[in-house]
Amino acid sequence: MKFSLFFFIILFFANCSTRKQTNSSRQQTDSLRQTSRLSVRTTKIPESRARLTIPVGRLKELLSGAAFVQKSGQATAEIRFLHDTLFVSATCDSLQALVYQYEEKNEQLHARQENSQTEKSQSPRACVGIIVLLFLVCIIFGWRHHSLFHD
Repeated sequence: MKFSLFFFIILFFANCSTRKQTNSSRQQTDSLRQTSRLSVRTTKIPESRARLTIPVGRLKELLSGAAFVQKSGQATAEIRFLHDTLFVSATCDSLQALVYQYEEKNEQLHARQENSQTEKSQSPRACVGIIVLLFLVCIIFGWRHHSLFHD
């Protein structure tokens, strides 16, 4: 009877084990978003005009090979008298301006989330091992105790 009571008490204490469990999680997010835009467009350049106003009397005084020249912006006007011929020419440099517009946008998104949770528990394998060990001790103790009284 004492052996049964002793065995029952050992099994009772073996079931009163504490539970231990540790959970820990950590999540971290870090990202970069980059947006680039390039636009090319032509732009209007205001016109240029070159005007020459020369009285007729001055044309007669113009030496052979000499010229009247007027320049304004990209426009050039030229009057040249060579021998007995009057040469008139006008030029305008052709320009087309391209406007480059570059726009870059960087956004850095940073989010950090940390979770940590701790709960204590013991693994079931440890409880089973303790119970088996106590059971074997009880059997050996009971067998010895039983053999002492029967001899």
